[in-house]
Amino acid sequence: EEMTALFSAYPTYYDLEKIRCAFATVRDGLEKIDDDWRISGLVFPRLAQARRDLKDAERVVANAAKSAVKSIPNSEGDFFELDGRLVIAVPFNQRKQYLVHGVSRSGQTAYVEPTALVEPVNERRAARAKVRAEEIRALREMTKSLRSHADIIDQAIEQAALFDADSARSKLGTQNWNGIVPLLSPDPIISCRGLSYALLALENEQKQIVTNDIRLSICSSKDKDSSSALIISGANAGGKTVFMKSVGLAALLTRMCVPLPAEEATVGYFTTVLADVGDSQQLGQSTYVGHLRFIKYALQRTTEDKHSLILLDELGSGTEPALGAALGRASLEALVDAGALIIATTHHAALKEQLALSDNRFHTAAMGQLPHNAGPSYKALYGLVGESRALEAARSVGLPSILIERAENLVGDDILELEFLRDQLREAQAIALRDSDKAARLSEEAIQAKKNAEEAQKKAEQIAARAKAEAALEYERKLAHLTRELENRSIESQTEKLTVVAEQQQAELDTARLTANAMGLEPLSSFDPLSPGERIVVLKPGPWFGRLALIKSIAVKTATAVIQGVDPFAVKPLKLKPHQIALASQDLLAQREIVLNDTNNIPRKSNGAVLSRRAAAALAQDETASTTSTTTLKKTSTSAPEMRTSRNTLDIRGATLVDAEIDIDVFIDRVFREHFSTAFILHGHGTGVLKKGVRSYLKNHPRVRSAIPASNEDGGDAFTAFTLRR
Repeated sequence: EEMTALFSAYPTYYDLEKIRCAFATVRDGLEKIDDDWRISGLVFPRLAQARRDLKDAERVVANAAKSAVKSIPNSEGDFFELDGRLVIAVPFNQRKQYLVHGVSRSGQTAYVEPTALVEPVNERRAARAKVRAEEIRALREMTKSLRSHADIIDQAIEQAALFDADSARSKLGTQNWNGIVPLLSPDPIISCRGLSYALLALENEQKQIVTNDIRLSICSSKDKDSSSALIISGANAGGKTVFMKSVGLAALLTRMCVPLPAEEATVGYFTTVLADVGDSQQLGQSTYVGHLRFIKYALQRTTEDKHSLILLDELGSGTEPALGAALGRASLEALVDAGALIIATTHHAALKEQLALSDNRFHTAAMGQLPHNAGPSYKALYGLVGESRALEAARSVGLPSILIERAENLVGDDILELEFLRDQLREAQAIALRDSDKAARLSEEAIQAKKNAEEAQKKAEQIAARAKAEAALEYERKLAHLTRELENRSIESQTEKLTVVAEQQQAELDTARLTANAMGLEPLSSFDPLSPGERIVVLKPGPWFGRLALIKSIAVKTATAVIQGVDPFAVKPLKLKPHQIALASQDLLAQREIVLNDTNNIPRKSNGAVLSRRAAAALAQDETASTTSTTTLKKTSTSAPEMRTSRNTLDIRGATLVDAEIDIDVFIDRVFREHFSTAFILHGHGTGVLKKGVRSYLKNHPRVRSAIPASNEDGGDAFTAFTLRR
């Protein structure tokens, strides 16, 4: 219920929206105040005019005073304001010429106002009154606009104070002791690791503070792993009370939403935290009675509230030891039965030794000592019982040694021997604890060293990978340089062969032109006169020279034609350039009709037999024989297999087919200009859609001669290798 009430104090979204709307009005009001914290004359024009009139009146008064001071003989000083009037000091015997507004205590000086200043000063006073009246009117208007939001503004102030307190609590825990936010549990539990005393952490920010662990929760008498009460014992000034207070403060800080000075914590919401530490110092009440009244009140609260934490310091003290210990045990058992968590400090053996042995709900802890009696370690050692070390405390405060020796004689050898054995046990425990801390520290250092080694290895791998990448780039640069150099040499070595081929082509072209002229035909210079479906005469050297053909389509550089009179399934269409085409005249068409209908014109073998479709197709392929030498020569110049590099490889993995086709066009244009004969496209495997689409697109590309899967040396089926037409 208290947690619900705590969170209900915070505003809802609806509340914040109301506050925002109200503060829009406040913001408008603040905009009516200028930078000099005066009511703005821009928002209130009448006020601005009144201020201008006041400035003019003040300027008139200043000019009149400057003129008047020159005409007053024996004047003392300058004009000053007295009860709203502008006066000047003159000898008393000269007062009759002016208006007197005052006399000095000695009666020798009169404070007078020249008549020339009366009217200007009156005007100034009237202007001041007008300004004041306009300011009051503006303030009333502003107050009226804000009055309707007074309740929301008050609520906003309360919420601002709430958020300010939250911020202060957060800064207290995070900035002063680097605290952590505990895990809040609905059950009464307090479990902290590395908990320190908040006040020590606040006072000693730069010093190392001893931390302790604590775990308390509601448990049964059969539960051996947890406890509902912790009985702390140990030497005086050994840290028992501080440890107990640190746990109580952890519960209170959690309830106040303050980060805890701990490494890890799970804490319940304790609605009741009661502490009996020290003497109440009430008149007419002994120390022991004060403890009893506290226990009575604690029993009443824990019966009503099951989320209670009770802190008892020096339980059972202040009365006869046996009776005090007995009543203390009974009180602890009653409080635990009521469902409270308890931390108690004591020096009674019946409580610190016997209670935990008979009831699993109670655990013990002893405050440790440094080796060789060097002092308290302030570390809680669970499962152990601490000695009060009364004689050592007496020595530490400087009691006479004769008193301490007398006390030792009175105690007896058995008790001293038992105390000695316990001291040795505690010293061994302290050494073990120190070794455990050292081992933990060494383990942390080993973990950190391993982490550093892994980071160093990772950096070394990154450096090695970077070096490999740089070496690969350098290799690619050298390879590209050698490739260009070989291409240049190959081009130079084939220049003469290309020249010979060009001369042969020119000779064939001249021969064709002469033959066409003899037949009365004129080669075309462009495709302009042509249109699909038109009959033409083939002037391309080869077996179909002089034959009639039908234009199927016209592209930019070539036209596609089908030889008439030949089975179109047996002979591929011809690709013709303009100079390989002549328009057929009507006479020629008439003459050729006879030839076309003549079966003797069908391609035959040397013995007269009709060629099969396959043979006719082979014959049709021979029509490109005149240009084969040029193509072969170009192939020869770039026939050496090219290695796949980043320069001649395009990576399109993850792209759509439409985007890939655009990238491929740009890539083909670049590798063509850079004189690559073979290039590669990395598409990966995936579903196979991109791979199939890319290969289909390449096979139909006008600049691509062939497209096949790359060899295993060049990456295998994840790549497509293609050769370019030249």
